[in-house]
Amino acid sequence: MREFLWFCVPALLLGLILRAVMTWQMPYGYMQFDSADFLFTICTYFERHHVVIHTKRTFLVPLLYTLPFILRLPALIFIPIAQHLSGLGVVLMSGALVRFWLASWRWVIIPVTLLLAANPVLLWYEHALMSESAYLFFVFALALAGTLFTSSPAAGISFCS
Repeated sequence: MREFLWFCVPALLLGLILRAVMTWQMPYGYMQFDSADFLFTICTYFERHHVVIHTKRTFLVPLLYTLPFILRLPALIFIPIAQHLSGLGVVLMSGALVRFWLASWRWVIIPVTLLLAANPVLLWYEHALMSESAYLFFVFALALAGTLFTSSPAAGISFCS
């Protein structure tokens, strides 16, 4: 585990620096056309005092975006920072997937994690009030959970008996 983490350190440092510079240059989250659909839940919560999810959206991201408003945090600063931290989690999970999936992982882990850490599209979507960064985080989490389960299934659970 320690060796795998050492191989992820360059990408995590680069990712942290790029995300910090982006947040410093543009401290508020970027609003796009679809961002209003996610903020609809917040508006209805404060206007009508009940939670309504926009019909075009699933429940998770609108509820996550509602939390900073309820906790009286600066939401347009807090949401991008939280999404940037989840982006660093994606970098770490991608390194873990490379470690588990490839026999010669030591040659591949640094370039793969560096490419994910410095990908400008991922950086942009992490800074925007959109659900893409949450989707990517949970896709990588699901892939890692499946990989960990198949590498050492829990005792007593067998789907192939």
